[in-house]
Amino acid sequence: MSDKIKNTNQDNINQEKNSLENNSQAIDEVAEILKKYSIDSDENKSVKLDKLPEKIKRSNQKRTKKAEKAEESVSNKVQKTKILLGIIAALLVAIIILGLIGYNRAKTGKRNNLANRKGTSSSTATDADAEVEYAEGAPKIKMTDKGNNRFIFSWTNSNAAQFIVYKKGYSLLDPDMQSKVGLNEWQEVTRLTCSEPKEKMSFDTGRLDPYQHLSFKIVSVYGEEQFDSEVFEVDTKASTLYATIWTTKETAVFKSADKDEQLGVIPANTTLAVLDETNNRFLVSTDVGEGYIDSSYCLINLPEYLGDICRYDITDSYDSIINIQGYGIPEITGKVIPGYENVLLNDGSFVVPLLYPTAKKMAEAAELALADGYVFKIYDSFRPYISTEYVYDTYKDCVEYLVPEEQFTRITVDDYLNENYANVLSVSDLTKYEPEKASDGDASEEPSYDPNVKTYENLMLGGSYETGAFLDDSASRHNLGVAVDVMLETLQDSTELQAQTGIFDISYRSVQAYNNDNVIKMKGYMESAGFSMISSEWWHFQDNLTTTNLRPETLNEGLTIEGWKMDDVGWSYRLADGSYYVNVTQNINGIDYMFNGDGYLVNQ
Repeated sequence: MSDKIKNTNQDNINQEKNSLENNSQAIDEVAEILKKYSIDSDENKSVKLDKLPEKIKRSNQKRTKKAEKAEESVSNKVQKTKILLGIIAALLVAIIILGLIGYNRAKTGKRNNLANRKGTSSSTATDADAEVEYAEGAPKIKMTDKGNNRFIFSWTNSNAAQFIVYKKGYSLLDPDMQSKVGLNEWQEVTRLTCSEPKEKMSFDTGRLDPYQHLSFKIVSVYGEEQFDSEVFEVDTKASTLYATIWTTKETAVFKSADKDEQLGVIPANTTLAVLDETNNRFLVSTDVGEGYIDSSYCLINLPEYLGDICRYDITDSYDSIINIQGYGIPEITGKVIPGYENVLLNDGSFVVPLLYPTAKKMAEAAELALADGYVFKIYDSFRPYISTEYVYDTYKDCVEYLVPEEQFTRITVDDYLNENYANVLSVSDLTKYEPEKASDGDASEEPSYDPNVKTYENLMLGGSYETGAFLDDSASRHNLGVAVDVMLETLQDSTELQAQTGIFDISYRSVQAYNNDNVIKMKGYMESAGFSMISSEWWHFQDNLTTTNLRPETLNEGLTIEGWKMDDVGWSYRLADGSYYVNVTQNINGIDYMFNGDGYLVNQ
């Protein structure tokens, strides 16, 4: 009986040892997995498998003394061992699962961080309740074109503390600016502070100047680290927003852009600021309320509408250069022509009105010229009727006078602003031409008139034309705001191209028959945009189609830029010389308004 028990015990011991060895092998495999994923567990270290067989041997020695209880003892021991190994295996499985979760989370965080550093946004949640993680880096930014040269940048904060907006650029009339050291470097525009992750951020450029090439970027700031966004490039165009306009006739103010219900009527020659443009109507603020007016019958100020794509020199506003073959005309050449008193502003810039449909064609012609490296210089646009009348009537008083010995010398804008004015001839400074009488002394015969004598009339007409070819005795297309007087300059160095005569030489030498290659080039740009050239003045182009379709009305008096002015900041009031009310309470049309140190209206 004893040998049978011994053998039974030995078999049980062998089975337990094999089972433990198998479990030991399984644990070793688990340990290898833990080692692979770099999981260091105290429970794993505490397992001492090599000591377990020794414990079983000592237990067997005790069983030989108590054979009658051996089977029960062995059975209990085996059961306890199985329970212990089950607990150990469960713990190890839990550790493995937690380790794999940590590894995947770390790998996802690394992927997000790399993606954000490249300027894209990426996030992964482990379950529906987990927080979205935002790594450092530049978020993905969207640029939206809002029209009228206004752009909005929008993005979601990627846990940055601050964003810095930078801008650089140059006028399209100065393309070499990009290569000039220090003149086209990034300039800080503004800083945006963030209050929390996932915050929706945006930056509004406001209305940008026309015909600029601009670049924007947004830098994300994380402590001492900064990440640049992609660079956004913008080419601006002509824009009516905030431009100064004038009504050319009594004008209805409508409540909406698409219906004809009226708020009231405003008079001709009212100065306004454009707040928006919809359906060929301008949104404006008037004495009868804020509403819409027909844009087709408005003059618009070209420097505000076109910006720098054209250059301007309205000489009639400081030193008229109307001449005849280089000789000054009494009381015209060198004068400020009546009706032009408020055209030159105190900063040296000009007011240059043109009917809006014609102004759009001027923009097209200017773009064509710029593409070939040329710039239009505009010498005149809208001209009030009193100016046309003055020049014609004044010229008639000198037709029979001999021209002076010297030709006129023009002055600059700076000369005029510094009160160094041009010399102006008077008829009393000249000699009247007296034709010689017949040699036989017959008083009944008319004096012999010599067409070669240098009188104003002879030099103007050349024996082939009439005065009306060069001077209007009634309304001109300039009086309608549909004509411009122009010449081309080179883009690179502002050198004016030479025509067959100087501009405003009102003589037969300026007719189209003498057009040179430079005038022909300019004529091509203007005609492509819808203008027509008249036969007697190489510099004069007019918009005949608009004249026929709209039948615009003549304005008799000169214009003034004085009036309410709007920009991205707010309302201000501009005076006729271009200055603004600043740090003052001013009564305008019976109402007191307060203006701050920057010239903007203070809310009252």
